[in-house]
Amino acid sequence: MFSTWTPHLPEHIELLAAQYPGREDRCSEPFAANPGALADELVRELLDSTDKPLALFGHGLGAVVAYELALRLQEAGLPPRLLAVSGRTAPHCFGVVPESAEAAHELLRSFDAAAPSHQDRAFAVTQADFVTAGRYARPSVTALDCPVAAFTGDGDPRASVPAVAGWRSVTTGPFTLTVLPGGHFYLIPEQAELVAALTAATTSPTPTPGSTATAKKRPVPATSVPPHASSPGPDRTTTSPRIARLRAGLRDGRQDMLATFWQEISRTGTPLIEPGPTADVVTFVWRGEPGTRRVQVLANKLHDRACPERSLLCQVPDTDIWHLSYQVPADWRGSYQFVVDDARTPRADPLNPLVLPAPADRPVKSVAAASRAPAQRFCWPRPGLPNGALTEHRVDAPALGGARRVWVYTPPGHRRVHGQYPVLVVLDGDMWTGELRIETTLDTLIAKRLLPPLVALLPDSAGPYTRAVEYACHEPFAAFLGDDLLPWATDRFGTTDSPRQRAIAGQSLGGLAAAHAALTMPSVFGAVLVHSGSFWWTDDDQPEQLTRRYADSPASATQFHVDAGTHEGTRPDPTDRFVAALRKKGYPVHAGRFSGGHDRACWLGGLGEQLAQLGATGWQHT
Repeated sequence: MFSTWTPHLPEHIELLAAQYPGREDRCSEPFAANPGALADELVRELLDSTDKPLALFGHGLGAVVAYELALRLQEAGLPPRLLAVSGRTAPHCFGVVPESAEAAHELLRSFDAAAPSHQDRAFAVTQADFVTAGRYARPSVTALDCPVAAFTGDGDPRASVPAVAGWRSVTTGPFTLTVLPGGHFYLIPEQAELVAALTAATTSPTPTPGSTATAKKRPVPATSVPPHASSPGPDRTTTSPRIARLRAGLRDGRQDMLATFWQEISRTGTPLIEPGPTADVVTFVWRGEPGTRRVQVLANKLHDRACPERSLLCQVPDTDIWHLSYQVPADWRGSYQFVVDDARTPRADPLNPLVLPAPADRPVKSVAAASRAPAQRFCWPRPGLPNGALTEHRVDAPALGGARRVWVYTPPGHRRVHGQYPVLVVLDGDMWTGELRIETTLDTLIAKRLLPPLVALLPDSAGPYTRAVEYACHEPFAAFLGDDLLPWATDRFGTTDSPRQRAIAGQSLGGLAAAHAALTMPSVFGAVLVHSGSFWWTDDDQPEQLTRRYADSPASATQFHVDAGTHEGTRPDPTDRFVAALRKKGYPVHAGRFSGGHDRACWLGGLGEQLAQLGATGWQHT
């Protein structure tokens, strides 16, 4: 398969293809028993035969072989330049082991309708791969230092986007996830695009610790720092019935229960969710090493910064199980990380494949959801949906002292026809085009006819300091949106100039900025979408200043969609008072609460729900 890659590679990259036992010129040898044995053989060959920088790629079984090989190279002091994995869930997740030839063929057919017959040698090889890969799982993950690039097909039934995203937890370095059209064998028709992406990832500079210069950070203005509550509320730690039964069994000498527990965890993942009539018990679990002394879980708005010992996990005596349980509403969702021993950087849960993507310079977080957490219906890729385009531009911004980076989403089939397309402005564009991938949400909503084809404008926040200044009811930023960005989009992308088909969305300080822009320019935006808005914002020692401005200003026809978490970490009253002020003035308001905190894990799916709600109010083409 890989021999056909050579014409697509630049001259300075040499292709080395590994041949597994049981295949082609090694067909007389028995198939490999496990990926570790294959990695042991490969590392000996590589260490003896080359001193060049290595980039590793593996698909399916090859992905876990490449991971095991990367670990061995790192241990030998020769870490790879890149680990690229494809068509395989993260290494801490069990696969599927077919019980017979017929079951294996059915499994293979689920990957690709063009699967070989089970009488063919190709089928025997593929079946052996499924068995080897399906039996492989690491109960805990050893982290790499090199970048990791993950790939999958949007129609691969066994390597879904969330499961493949779990590879983020295997590295402390940069991580990227690329979704290409096709099923499990997408890499055959998409060969050129895949090789181009691998080449770019391989040849990009690899940062080394301490080598990257960091700009001097300016302090965020005090008025943009939220008045955090001193505590997230009463202590919600509790006892897990599942852990209690395990402890009791181990005390009675049932040592087999320990192995059974980890086997179940490997199949189901973590955290443990034990449903109750109105509330669930969520148990965060860590598999310790012999020298592990301390494990802390940092769960969004469950962790109490004022009393960090509440977040320490307990060890089941004489085992490698560390655990901590909370009682949460049955519809709760939240992100979390672990800090182990004296580590300075928190890390994701290696037993949970569902991660919240993060920029390369931030540690990734895992996502937990209780038994009745609302489905995030629109934010994951679906096979067969037409895809819009996301492009990057520079827009002149005189009011801000220079040009501003802006990403633009155009819908499938976009044509530059003046006045045709509704327009959506989404603040924190760097977040929504990077880790949260808003294009997937928009593609899905448009395909389902919950939104008309629209153009989305996503301005860059330009860093923490600039964001803290410009999103805090900053008149020049509002002027940039109304006087520079929107006319530019109308000229370049055919967006409407009707406020009825213009909306602006933001989260946290971005929500404050969106509401401020609508107040400043009532004839520009017809809808405002806010999650976890920073309506506590203080100006001239006057708290909740924007709420006061709305109360003192004439109302417009702008509609508001305002959602906030039940565990925001600040008093909920600012959002409640903002909504009350809007209603008193006669604004159309859709207000709601979601069970969670000030958390991207909640915003990720919540923006799609707000947009569907907006579409139901009559957003149509002009």
